[in-house]
Amino acid sequence: RRLCLWKRCDGASTATATGGEDNDGGTKFVLALLVESAHKRIVWSLDFCPSDPTLLCTGSRDGYLKLWRVQDEDVGGDGSNGQLQLAIQELHRWQPQTSNQTSTSKSKRVEPITAVAFAPLPLQSKSKSSSILALGLESGLVEIWAVPLLGTAKDDETTTTGISCRLIHLVPTTDCHIGPVKKLAWKPVKKSISNASTATTTKWSCTLASCSTDCGVRIYRINEDNL
Repeated sequence: RRLCLWKRCDGASTATATGGEDNDGGTKFVLALLVESAHKRIVWSLDFCPSDPTLLCTGSRDGYLKLWRVQDEDVGGDGSNGQLQLAIQELHRWQPQTSNQTSTSKSKRVEPITAVAFAPLPLQSKSKSSSILALGLESGLVEIWAVPLLGTAKDDETTTTGISCRLIHLVPTTDCHIGPVKKLAWKPVKKSISNASTATTTKWSCTLASCSTDCGVRIYRINEDNL
């Protein structure tokens, strides 16, 4: 339930971060941020957005996904002394579409989220740019969501807390797992392919892999035409 972010410190920076001396001069990690009760149940998965590294998504057994903004904030007051502290803000919380379809007024069953993963490339359009988020469920199903990137979302896609996400594709049940999804991973994309000029001339297309407790691995080709 607790969300912890750690900062890597090398050599002398470790002593400064911890307030002590670093004797071996090696790489160490210090706790940079702590959120108590980030979810009501265990956090199964999290992932930072490649298109916007300040965006973090978490998925939990409580049946909710949460989108966070993680960035440095000035704690000096005037911004001149360079004292920065890592801060986090919850932007949006939502449930997978599958949970909304299966739940009824008499049933409070939730659909635990067991895996989340951002695609390496954003989905471009004339009016906005969105990051693509894949999520895996305990039921074995996989959903694809669009997360509007900061500064590109329309007014009707933003909320008082920041961002609103929308479902863009449900992987057919026959193409999903029969056990909980344990891991999702997108195929890396070369930097030369992910530049802005290429993104505007070719259709969006990425490869997603999933693994499950059913001992199976499935590979999906997600195209812009399918979204």
